[in-house]
Amino acid sequence: MSDASPATVQKIQSLAQIAADLRQGKHFEITCLTLLKSLCSDPKAAAQFALYLAKKTQQAMKAPKHSGRPPSKTQQRYRRLVAKAVRGMTGYLKKRTKRAESSLYELLSEIRDSQNQYERQRWGTVRIIHSREVLLAELALECVLSPWHSSILGYQLARHYAERYNPRHGTGRIPESGPMVEDITEFWGRHFLGRGWKKRAVSNRAHHTPLLARLRRPRPTPPWRSVDATRRRLFSARSRRLGRRVPPTSNCPDQAKPLMGGRAVPRTVVFQEVRRISAWLMS
Repeated sequence: MSDASPATVQKIQSLAQIAADLRQGKHFEITCLTLLKSLCSDPKAAAQFALYLAKKTQQAMKAPKHSGRPPSKTQQRYRRLVAKAVRGMTGYLKKRTKRAESSLYELLSEIRDSQNQYERQRWGTVRIIHSREVLLAELALECVLSPWHSSILGYQLARHYAERYNPRHGTGRIPESGPMVEDITEFWGRHFLGRGWKKRAVSNRAHHTPLLARLRRPRPTPPWRSVDATRRRLFSARSRRLGRRVPPTSNCPDQAKPLMGGRAVPRTVVFQEVRRISAWLMS
């Protein structure tokens, strides 16, 4: 846990809001996670973030598949590569030595060679990726071994981790990406705000509400959207003009009676009733 600036807290709130919207069926552009570049500017935090996503990827590979078929030899090889990457990064981040660093570079070269097939397309040369999980392990290793590029590498790792495909929405941040964005938000929330970051109250000069509760809080109703307040002002104007108090319900047109009670209604309805009541008051 480290001290979080208001700008950092706002970025974590944005990530939490994106995850919630994805859960509700929305989708976002591919650039919606660019705010992670600033969060990954710290090489140490970016390295821990890379290890965290690598572990999540390994857990997903171990989960049973719906088909029920045993993994093929190629899939078993990919699992071993990801497991070696997780073990290597864990040991290296605990104790950084030249020997451990050299081992990671050798592992990175091995992972790259496992997917070194390229094809020449009309728009250029394209690398063929057979396993997205191995690609994530490769990006995680690069993020750990290249601290001077931690910002862009951390963002690329998170982008590929959250990217999914659906025939309806295409490729990008789609509803199926919700759990992945939640994983990303969970790491940065814990890193900056502590283990109980969802329940902690965020210190703010204007508000003192829980972090996620503030995201769901409805905006206050503007005064011009309160029908009751508008009616009171109009009847007060007529009372001053006639020199006596006019009760709000006396001789009130029938179309204005259902709107009593100070309820928040659409702006167009307010304007329509204001015009009707004004015409009646000036008659």
